[in-house]
Amino acid sequence: IVIKSHTPLSKAATDINAISDIFKPIITKASQSIPASFLPDTKMYIYATAGLRILPKSTQNEIIKKTYDYLFENSPFKILKKNVRIMSGAEEAIYGWITVQHLLNTKNEYNINIPTSGSIDMGGASIQVAYETKSRRNIHRVLITDSHTKSYSVFAISMLGLGVNEAMKRILNVDENPCFPKGYISD
Repeated sequence: IVIKSHTPLSKAATDINAISDIFKPIITKASQSIPASFLPDTKMYIYATAGLRILPKSTQNEIIKKTYDYLFENSPFKILKKNVRIMSGAEEAIYGWITVQHLLNTKNEYNINIPTSGSIDMGGASIQVAYETKSRRNIHRVLITDSHTKSYSVFAISMLGLGVNEAMKRILNVDENPCFPKGYISD
């Protein structure tokens, strides 16, 4: 089941309806797709990313609290406070890296390892880079289990403020934009 919201959770900082706009359709669709007897034991995980990390801490906390409260009051799922949070930039990079490995199917049919691929994810507020490395510095141990468990050493970094939306804000707010011809005036 794929359910995509086009409203970022960070919009809840200025729009009191954002949380409802995001989660009501998700709750409805998921509730229809999961057998009713399983709903009370089905956990929901909300891991916000850089769009929230870039906001002031007090705003982050308020949005997370309101999200938890909304889900607890309006969904049939098992909602735990610890599962509604903002993930770190490294976590965001690692989840992206794991997704790339899964999509590329890094194991062949005989379960012999083939090299992993690095990942670069340019979001709206940050860019994440992750790759497997032999280095012992700045790495995260990642365990992936399919038919067996394998440990990977992954370098993962997130650079807050370098996502496409944040970069555009910076470029458009300079006196002389280096991307435009000299003398170009933009409103």
